[in-house]
Amino acid sequence: MLIRLAIFAVFGPLATVGILTTTKGTPLSTPKQGVAEQNSGQNGGIKTKPQDNKSTTQNPPPPLAVQQPSAPPCDEICQQGRQNLDIQGKLKTFTGWLVVVGLLQALALFGTVVIGIRQEQILREARKEIHTQAQHMSRQADLMEKNNEVGLAAANAAQESAKAANDQIEMMKEKERARLQVTPLDFDAVDPAEPNKIMIEFVNIGPTNAFDVRVEAGAKVTVDGLKPEQGEYTDLAVPTLLKPEKAESSWVVWDFPRRWRDEVVDDRAKMIFEVVGQIKYRDVFETTHIEDFSYRMNVYGIEDMPRNSVKLKLMRKWHPFDLHPGEWEF
Repeated sequence: MLIRLAIFAVFGPLATVGILTTTKGTPLSTPKQGVAEQNSGQNGGIKTKPQDNKSTTQNPPPPLAVQQPSAPPCDEICQQGRQNLDIQGKLKTFTGWLVVVGLLQALALFGTVVIGIRQEQILREARKEIHTQAQHMSRQADLMEKNNEVGLAAANAAQESAKAANDQIEMMKEKERARLQVTPLDFDAVDPAEPNKIMIEFVNIGPTNAFDVRVEAGAKVTVDGLKPEQGEYTDLAVPTLLKPEKAESSWVVWDFPRRWRDEVVDDRAKMIFEVVGQIKYRDVFETTHIEDFSYRMNVYGIEDMPRNSVKLKLMRKWHPFDLHPGEWEF
């Protein structure tokens, strides 16, 4: 209703102006013409002299200017209609902005949903890829463990083979290397007037030569109840090269003091002879060997012989013994 009133307020004056014109565009008679015609009727029908038709035709009277009515002032209803139109325009504009904002929010939400769906797909694919990689890694770990077991077994087998080969090499070296045997020689008489010698024999019982042979040795004699007599610990005169199955000999020196002849009254006195020493040599495999030796012999009783010699009555054979620390001091 307010819209209709506003339209009527705007277009009403234009409709009034249209009514004042004819359909052919000829203006209606003005109020002055009606008054003149009325006056002419009142004056007794006096008619004016008609003008010449020619002149009338040639010079028609100018049309009267129709005075356009001014627009009536807008009343309260008209102003309210305009206000309503302004409000409706603003509401339409605000509604349009709300629609645009809603569309933008909908687009943003749609984009967020699309991005979330895509991210979920990416995460799902990543999880699948991680799961696949984990399976591959598990298989690889199993294979590595099996390979490690196989490698460990192979390594153990190789180690055992190497140990067996090394044992065979060592056994071959031990079998083929030089090996020296030391044996003190027996004797049955001593001379108190001169230094006495205990002969020692060295034999290479191995199949190969012994090189750089060196021997150090000494001897000691002990009589029950008497102070021992100890010889000097010295280098023995032994060849530096000992060939297989060839014997070489040398000796150590010891003394039998003269006083013993007088002091050893009991012919059953016990005497102990000891020989100790060390032998060092190198075999064909460039291995150096150092071996200690210690031998002992027991004598039970002595007797005098011509020329101040002393005969050993009952003799035992040389036998090796364990040399304890402190037993020998050179």
